[in-house]
Amino acid sequence: MSTEYDTTPTADPGIEAREAHWDRRANGFDTDFTQAPVREQVLDQISRQLPTEPCTALDAGTGSGRTMARLIQGLHPESDIVGCDLSPAMLHQARVHAPHKARGSLSFVYADLCALPFDDGGFDLVVSTFTLHHVPPTQQLAVLRELRRVLGEDGMLILADQVQPDPPLSVEAMRAAVAETFYPHLPHAEAVGLLSTYGEWPLTVGELTDLLEAAGFGCEVTDIHRIVAIATATPGHAHPRGRQ
Repeated sequence: MSTEYDTTPTADPGIEAREAHWDRRANGFDTDFTQAPVREQVLDQISRQLPTEPCTALDAGTGSGRTMARLIQGLHPESDIVGCDLSPAMLHQARVHAPHKARGSLSFVYADLCALPFDDGGFDLVVSTFTLHHVPPTQQLAVLRELRRVLGEDGMLILADQVQPDPPLSVEAMRAAVAETFYPHLPHAEAVGLLSTYGEWPLTVGELTDLLEAAGFGCEVTDIHRIVAIATATPGHAHPRGRQ
C-alpha cells in the first residue's frame, strides 16, 4: 500500500489507511519522538497547565504514550486517565511506556476521534498533542466537537499542534520548516527523511481558533514556537456553529 497521500482540503485517506499507517510507524515512533526536542518543550508547557486536584483526563490520540506518561507524572495520583488512539500498535506502545500508577485508574481505548465511545461531559481535562493536523480537513471540526462533547462544563482542553504561518507555506516549504523545527540538530536531508509521508493538514492559528469556537469552545493560544502552537480552551456558552 502506498504511504503517499493527497493533502488537498477534500482528501481523506479513510480510517483503514490511517490506522494502517500508524500501525506501521508504531515500533519506531518513540525513537523519532526522542529526537525532536520541541516535543518535550511542548510537554513541559502542558505540564505547567495541568490541574492540581484529582480529575478525569483523556489523552486524545495518545500515540506511543509520551503525553500519557506526562499526565501520569503530572496529575494528582488519584486522577483517572484514559488514552485513546485508532492504532492498536500505538496503543500497545503506550501501554509499554506508561509509568506505574498506584492510585486512580489507567485505561487504553481503541477509538476514532470523530466518534468517541465516552459519555457526554465525562472528562475534566482533555489533552491532544500533534494529532489534529493528521486529521483530514473535512473531519477536523467533527473531532473538535467530539472533544467538546466529552468535556465537562468546567473542564479544559489543552491542544498542541503544528500550525501554518499566515499566509500558509507550500507543502515543500512546510516540510522543510517542520524538519528544521523538530530536528534542528540533524542535517537537512536526514531531518526531512524522518518526516512522515502521511498527509498532513495543519491550520493557521486563526483557522484553529475559528474551528475551536465553531465546536463550542472559548479559547486562546498560549504559546507559539515557530510552527507549533498550544491552545487552551474551555467550553463556551454559545451554541456550536457550523464551519463556514
